[in-house]
Amino acid sequence: MPSEAISLRRFFQRPYSLSLDAKRDFFKSFLTGLFVSAFLLVFQPFGLSGNEPGLKSLLISGYGLVSFLAIAFNLILVPRVLNKIFDEERWTAGREVLWFLWIVFSVGLTNFLFAFLVNAVHPFFKPGFDPLPYLLLFQFMSLVVALFPIVFWTLWNQSRRLKHNLQTAREISEKVLARGSLPTTEAASSRPVVLTAENGKDRYAFDAGSILFIAAGGNYVEVTEQGEKAGTVLIRSSLGKVEKQLSGFPFFFRCHRAFIVNLAEIRKATGNAQGLKLDLAGSDKKIPVARRYTRAFKERLGAT
Repeated sequence: MPSEAISLRRFFQRPYSLSLDAKRDFFKSFLTGLFVSAFLLVFQPFGLSGNEPGLKSLLISGYGLVSFLAIAFNLILVPRVLNKIFDEERWTAGREVLWFLWIVFSVGLTNFLFAFLVNAVHPFFKPGFDPLPYLLLFQFMSLVVALFPIVFWTLWNQSRRLKHNLQTAREISEKVLARGSLPTTEAASSRPVVLTAENGKDRYAFDAGSILFIAAGGNYVEVTEQGEKAGTVLIRSSLGKVEKQLSGFPFFFRCHRAFIVNLAEIRKATGNAQGLKLDLAGSDKKIPVARRYTRAFKERLGAT
């Protein structure tokens, strides 16, 4: 496979920050619709200036309103109905690109239907009329007009997430440096952790203090240890069941859909626009912290 194709594939598979905030998305949708109407009012492109004043005013205000409704529907309702698809822990740059293209298509489609509803394109009602060229035209128009606000909101959101994650990473690292060695580490070393497999028969014993992190993978979890028993142990179980079995150990925390981490072994945190990553003692692997766990993670870290 050519290197360009591999690089492109890696780009599309790269984690991407997904922001789902109803109030912010409503505000973004409203401003985008306002921008559409303002853009059309000022420049009057695509032959808009040739319409009679009444129809022109209707189209300028209507395109803005329809764009607002289409974008708000997509940003606010669709992710909550299709919540398994819009999972921030699984969101990638490829999904973001497809999502962007879908929003542009839906805006073009709804404006296309609105234009025919108000008879802005009269041949629609004539026999033998082919709507495809008009639909393609509206898709092009939507891409041209909506490109500016969508790119702006995307860059603004990435900048906001980067600033927030860098600040959060700095706060976590400061807490880690300030606490020094946790007293729970020594106490934990003398307490055994027994994890039971899915079948209820296989049991695995660990020294709690030796566990760095636990990762989920398919129908298994992988326990990574340090010290004399350094290595990994594969157990057929779900991370949710393992989390319940660790409920008596407050220094274990589920920070991601696929990870449970030993808070006592965190050495520092780093952040970028995609999220937070944790560096652990004795491991080169960076453990991600999902945004929905960030607040609880900071509280737990401060309490341990």
